[in-house]
This record gives sequence, C-alpha cells and structure tokens, in this order.
Amino acid sequence: MSLIAYYKFSEPAETTQANDSSGTQAPPMRPWRYPDQPGGSASTAVFGAAEGVTTDSLTALQLASTSGGYSAALRADAAPVALKGLGVFVSAAGAEGGIVFGDQDLSNGLTVEWDNFFAEITVNRGVLNLCTAPAPTDGAVHHVFVRQNGATVELYLDGALVASAAGALGTVGPYFVGPAQGFPFTMTICHLALFDADIGSARIAEIAAAGLTGFAGETTDARLRRYADMAGIPSDEIVTSTSRITAAHIDSTEQGVLELMRKVETTEAGVLHDDRAGRLTLRNRDDRYQAPVAVTLNAASQDVGIDFAPTVDGQSQYNIADGRNIDGTVAATYSDEASRDEYGEHAYSVETAATDPGEPYQLIAAVVNANSEPRPRVPSITIAMSALDTTTMQAVAGLDIGDKVRLINMPTQTPGGSTVDFFVEGYAEKFTRRAGEDPWQITLNLSPAWPLDSLFVLDDPVHGVLDAGNLLAL
Repeated sequence: MSLIAYYKFSEPAETTQANDSSGTQAPPMRPWRYPDQPGGSASTAVFGAAEGVTTDSLTALQLASTSGGYSAALRADAAPVALKGLGVFVSAAGAEGGIVFGDQDLSNGLTVEWDNFFAEITVNRGVLNLCTAPAPTDGAVHHVFVRQNGATVELYLDGALVASAAGALGTVGPYFVGPAQGFPFTMTICHLALFDADIGSARIAEIAAAGLTGFAGETTDARLRRYADMAGIPSDEIVTSTSRITAAHIDSTEQGVLELMRKVETTEAGVLHDDRAGRLTLRNRDDRYQAPVAVTLNAASQDVGIDFAPTVDGQSQYNIADGRNIDGTVAATYSDEASRDEYGEHAYSVETAATDPGEPYQLIAAVVNANSEPRPRVPSITIAMSALDTTTMQAVAGLDIGDKVRLINMPTQTPGGSTVDFFVEGYAEKFTRRAGEDPWQITLNLSPAWPLDSLFVLDDPVHGVLDAGNLLAL
C-alpha cells in the first residue's frame, strides 16, 4: 500500500465531518479540541468556507485560532501506522502560525510552523529551523509536504525541497490536523494525504503542480501522455508527435480519462485514435493538415467499389463559428456572410484549452474558411484488395486514421471534380468466401480533406518563417 488516507475537505457548509476519499476506508475526521488547551476563547472549523483554493475549484475547510485560546482541529480515530509522508494544500494569512499534525495526545507527531522569517519542522519535539521564500503565510495557496526519505525527514514547499534533517516521522494514530496553537491565525486547507511508503520527490512535485497550476503551459502531447499515465497505459503504447500548442489547466473533477483526452485532441485540432498496432496515437494538426497523400485510387481502373456515392450537402459545411477558451476569458465569432446568404446558416462551435488567447479565433476562422462552400462527402468506399496491384494493395492495407487518400479519374459529373482528397476517419476489413465477392475487402470511412497546400507559422520558435532575421513585406 502507499496511500493511508486522503481527505479532500470539500464537504459543503454545515458538514460535521470530513470523509476519506482514498478507498482505504480510513475513518472520517471530526472537529476536535487540543487536549492541552482547555481554556481560552474557542476557534472555529468551517466546511465550505472557501472555494477554488486549488485548480479543481472544490470548496475547502477553514480553520481559525485565537491568541491565547485553543485551536480548531480535526481528529480521526485511526489505528496507529508508521507515517512516511504527509501532504496538504494550504492558504494562510498572518504573521506566524502553522500546520500541526500528529497523535491526539501530542506526544508523537510533527508540526510545520512558520513566521515571516523561519519555518520549522518539529518531529517528536525536535526542531529544525530553515528559511523559506515565499513564506507560506503570504495568503497564496501552497503545497506543503513532509517526507521520510530513508533516515532523513525532508520538507517540500510547492514541490521543491527546502530543508532536511536526520530523524523519523514515527507512528501516528489516532491523528489530528489543525493550525498551530496560540496565534491569531486563519488558514484554509484541502487535499490532505497520508502515506505509509515513500512516494519520491518526482511524485511530490507532480502533486504540487496538479493543485497549484494544473500543469498549465505543457504541450498537448505531454498532457495526453499525462492522462494516459492516469489510465495506466504504458508509455511504449503511446505515440505522439511534438506539438507547438500549449494547454491550460483542465479541471478533471468527475471527468473520465477519455473525456480529458478528447479535450486535448480538440485543443490540438489533431486526431486521437488507436493505430493498427493498438497504440494510443495523437497526430498533431500539422500531421493532419499537411499530410502527404498516402495512396491514390484510380476510378478508371476500378480501384473504387460500387458503393462509392459522393454527395454534396451541408453536413460538413460551416459558415459561422463560435470559439472560446476553457476558462471563459476569451470568446470569438467568425462568419462568411456570402455563404450564409447563399446556403443558410451552418454553425460550428469549439472550446479550446490552448493558452494562446488568439487560438479560439484562429481555430474558428480556419474551419469557416475551409468549409464555407459545400464539398463532396463520401460516407464510405469499399476496395477489392485482390484487384489492386501490389504497391497499391500494400498502401491501402497500411492506411490508418488520419491518413489522406486521393481519388482520381472520377466521372466528370462527380461533385467537386475528377480529383478529390479525403481523410480516413475509420475502416473495416472483411474476409469472405461468398461467391461473387472479392475475398479481401477494406471499407474506408472518409471525410473531406481541407483544401490546404501549405501553412505558414509566423511566430513559432521552431516552425516560424520569420525567424533568423527574416522579414515580412506586404
């Protein structure tokens, strides 16, 4: 095991206890008063008092203490366990104060306390002083983690190691958590996690980033790999091409991994699929829209089956589009008024998690510009494989989702002309002994390829055509 207990502290107002979310059936934590502070004025523990402390935007627990009085705390009637790690997100304001965690009788446990200049780890009443910057009492949200690393106790602030000392965290249970006593101090806490095994510095940093930034700023291919790791997909079963699109935080609360992956696909404007080898694949937008023709099928030589029925309608036509970013700070609309006047309104909408504020407008402008006029649509074509020459047969057999297929020498009455390009959106393979049918057939599901011959990226450090002193003249 590794995770002992996990308390989100996201319960609504007027809740009387915090429940464990680890799946280990750890006991709930309930309001409790320190035994060595029976007098003084009472302080409060309020559920649902803060919202959006971390990137998941869940409510959080607020704990307040008073000068000279006892502090509000929460206690769980848990069996004793050897503690190897403790992490919590905290937002605090005050000149000094801290988080206290340990046994209910305070004889064993640890505290993390700080003022404007120092933080302290107290392990079994032993103290290590250390400087921290910024101080966790600056009112911002911070992640504090105390780790048992061999014979050393380490303190991490926002994913970074800031201090260490020889010692052990010891055994705790029943355990409690609350603000340090005797200070006029208020803090908001959430996502308290307890571990009975060392999770390592990389995992600590990952947890901190998840709560503080939601990994905002990483590329879409990195984000997809992160979600795939959440689903337990081995890294060697993932294929991604390097993206130049960076993604903002995507709130994963109550969302499935596939749903999150689809949001990455939309942000990239690429293609997410399982390839023929069964690997999870994300093809970025450059791979899709600048893809070379993978195979050319010749209607004159009957490479295309009798089910080929090109249609022109409004199903793949868009002449007005709305785009927005995922946090709602940017919204844009783009339309082709001439197309709307002639064909009526064909609407498109997209939400992107891209960090570039110009991305919503660029996405919808590209969609409308490429699809404002009706273009031929082919639901499917069935190809008799044994009738093909060896080269074409091998090319068709190797087609995958996102590949581009060119159909040439179509009848002159074919909508869109005698040469048309399509993207492969799916395929089915059939083997049969039925008389009159080709024994090996592949049916392709197609969508119109965008009529783009080249893309110019002006301001990208890798792909930009204006780099290295090049100038743009109009």
